[in-house]
Amino acid sequence: MKAVRAVDTATHPNHQGKGIFKKLTLAVVDECRSEGVHFIFNTPNAQSMPGYVKMGWMKLGKMRVQVSPVFPLGSSADFSCHLHEINNHVAETIINKCRTPFLMQTNYSSKYLQWRYGRNPNATYRALVLEGAYLIIFRIKTGRVREFRVTDFFCVPEAEREAASRLQNLARKVHSSVVTMASQSNPFFIHPSLKIGPQVTVRNLNLSNFQNDINFTHWRPSLGDLELF
Repeated sequence: MKAVRAVDTATHPNHQGKGIFKKLTLAVVDECRSEGVHFIFNTPNAQSMPGYVKMGWMKLGKMRVQVSPVFPLGSSADFSCHLHEINNHVAETIINKCRTPFLMQTNYSSKYLQWRYGRNPNATYRALVLEGAYLIIFRIKTGRVREFRVTDFFCVPEAEREAASRLQNLARKVHSSVVTMASQSNPFFIHPSLKIGPQVTVRNLNLSNFQNDINFTHWRPSLGDLELF
């Protein structure tokens, strides 16, 4: 299945109210439909949400996020690395081991990870890697709390306990208050998930059974897929 994400649309203040936003958006809809894209998804803010709904977007709901508190006990070491330090073969091996059949998810590759995270100008991402076992990508987001945000998570089942421990230890090392992760990509945290993620909307283009195909039951988005900076 092929999907695209709508990211930013802006109109100069001197030309607002002339329908430019609608014309631009619907032109992209037609272009994507002709290219065989199945649906568009995005996370509009409160200002642009009504316009998207009028143009046929449907509210899918808020992404569920698990929030795991970090307990400041003991000491730990930082074994994380920059994205450019990851061996491409190691990354591809772990990604291929963790692909989920029958669920919609990003078509991950080492090149995608470098594009999305390694060369991202908006935030600094790092990774925890154990060859053949797990690859965890995260960043530290500061605000009212210091958030250890896991944006993408690849882990074989037998390494889940160790991966969880390494995450907590590293979050403690960098003085984070909480670890956050998309519930859909989280196999082991025991804390309940909350509807605190972004409001997701979708626009059907080429799906005949849209209502059944597009929901969080069949879709496995990560925080990296829907991240708002």
